[in-house]
Amino acid sequence: MVKKFTSSYGALSVAFLAAAILFAKAPLRILHGYLWAEDAAQFLVAAYSFGICSLHQEYAGYLHTIPRLITLFQWSVLPLRAAPHFFVIGCLLLSAASSAYLYRALLRYEWVRAPQLMATLMALVPWIAPQSGEVFLDITNLQWVLAPAFMVFIWETVTVDDVAQSRWETALRAICMLLLSTTGPFGVFALPIALLCVFHRTWMLRKPMSAAGWPVFATYLAGCGLQLVTYAAHRQVLPANDLVWVHELVAHLLATLLISPSTIDAHPPVAIWAAAAIGVVIVIGLTTRARLPMLMLLFITSAAWAGGILKSPSGTHFFWGGAGSRYTYPAGVFILWSIILVCGSVRWRSGVVYCTAIGAFIVLNGAAVFNIDGPMEWTIIRQGDRFMIQVPPGWKTEVPAVKG
Repeated sequence: MVKKFTSSYGALSVAFLAAAILFAKAPLRILHGYLWAEDAAQFLVAAYSFGICSLHQEYAGYLHTIPRLITLFQWSVLPLRAAPHFFVIGCLLLSAASSAYLYRALLRYEWVRAPQLMATLMALVPWIAPQSGEVFLDITNLQWVLAPAFMVFIWETVTVDDVAQSRWETALRAICMLLLSTTGPFGVFALPIALLCVFHRTWMLRKPMSAAGWPVFATYLAGCGLQLVTYAAHRQVLPANDLVWVHELVAHLLATLLISPSTIDAHPPVAIWAAAAIGVVIVIGLTTRARLPMLMLLFITSAAWAGGILKSPSGTHFFWGGAGSRYTYPAGVFILWSIILVCGSVRWRSGVVYCTAIGAFIVLNGAAVFNIDGPMEWTIIRQGDRFMIQVPPGWKTEVPAVKG
């Protein structure tokens, strides 16, 4: 009972810290509301045009259940002009809740040193990892900020025996799994790893998944199936792309986590040394108990980044402080997670010092873009039977004044 109380108190504290960090990074978004691009052009337009039928509409080749549910709630009970504030508050609460969940879930892994400290750091990493701010506090990119918690949720489902204590908890976890797996492509990215884990546990370790875990995992498979069918039915033609993948990986994904892009452009060989410094952390991790979760995190990082590269035209370079920074967001989060896990499990002190230094450099480099607020450029103006909405980055959208 005492341990459960301590865990709950710690989770609430972490949730408060996550909300405080987001407020410090984007006070204007929280105080004055915020809309970004597809918030209006996709989600508001669909809700006000098609109502509940918008729930199954795809965008970018997959479903977005959680953002559409948020929009439908606003559509049903609040005026349109309240949408910027409602969306931000909803994203803030979900972000804080995801950190609280991460803290409680990660406390289970007591094989790391100082598990409470490690759980706290990993729960807060999504808000301090290098990011331009594109993914924060807007429903369009909610899938990205929920992805870290979603990955742990899948891992917990397939590896933890007492994942649920009652039928009600199992049902609640199944509902959450369905919502998360039908919001964005991350469930599909993690599917090969999840299936391998189940195979390893069931047929090699002879430890079948618990009765509470199977319904949740079956729901996960159903959600992934829906996403795959949706993608197959709305498959997009990929643009021509002649980017050199190795260069993009070294110079723009990895090296920019430690060094500014301007320095890399001025001194290209520095990128190799910066990427190698992160590579050393991975090598150290391979000698520790953290190697399996680290490799899984790196696989999902690679899948998210490769998906962005394939969907983008030639000449688009992704790094955390530039255009398309959402595609590098998992890299920042999961590499920092890997560093924390390695620090908590490596047995030699010099390894701890080295990995801690690399992690600190990444966080400090990301702090160069700490405040992510820009001008509050969104406007909602009624013109006859329609609302004219203008949102960053200069998108203009019409929404019916009469709900569909």
